[in-house]
Amino acid sequence: MRRAAFEVTPILAAGRLYLCSPFNEASSIDPATGKSLWRFDPKLKTDIGYPNDYNCRGLAYWKNPTAPANAPCAERIFMNTNDRRLFALDAATGRPAPASAWRAGSRPSPGCA
Repeated sequence: MRRAAFEVTPILAAGRLYLCSPFNEASSIDPATGKSLWRFDPKLKTDIGYPNDYNCRGLAYWKNPTAPANAPCAERIFMNTNDRRLFALDAATGRPAPASAWRAGSRPSPGCA
């Protein structure tokens, strides 16, 4: 295995901390207690030599302004992985967004944003 580094910048959104590990495991933490609220493991392959080694510098938070309160996936965490997958996670549970809203683990085409 190649080098891994903890280089993440945690984000604070909706009263929770969100961060990721060098192996692209996303987590939510209660900032008042330090208690882990959820963890998502995308099962990153560790036998591949990624050009940027193993790291995750951060996640993105998005809130749907038109979603009803407590609606599933009304708040999402977006995470890309070293093996070029993009995940949308429910910010409350850490579960991938339903297929109807997002295709978990999708691989965008080169040049797509």
